[in-house]
Amino acid sequence: MGKYDAIIGLSRPESARPKMDRSARAKQFMPFASLKGYGDLVRSREAVLIPKPELSEEKRAALDHTLLLLRSMLQRREKPLLDAEVFEPANTAEADGAAGTVRHIRGQAERISLQNETVTVNGESFSLQNILSLRLYEA
Repeated sequence: MGKYDAIIGLSRPESARPKMDRSARAKQFMPFASLKGYGDLVRSREAVLIPKPELSEEKRAALDHTLLLLRSMLQRREKPLLDAEVFEPANTAEADGAAGTVRHIRGQAERISLQNETVTVNGESFSLQNILSLRLYEA
């Protein structure tokens, strides 16, 4: 007689607890961030800060023209695609808003607000004053 002959034919034991659905089970194994915002803080400290670039008169005029074109397209209910370089001021006391990073944003323009001086792209708003370059594409 073998070592497991007594239990080989028995059915598998059932738990008294209800079974978890797959998404609830998966949550048990997701990464845990014990310090919320710590990763963002570390990344912001790693970023190389540069002074805010000043635009020449020609570049400022071209940017103003492109913003007017964007505004007219949005008024006609068009949703143009755009590619922008935006200066993001650093949120540190030593930077005092004069230093930051340049970020490339590509996506669908949703709204331009002259009152708040912002453009919204893919649900994210940024200041018109911080746009360094802007290109529009028809969707």
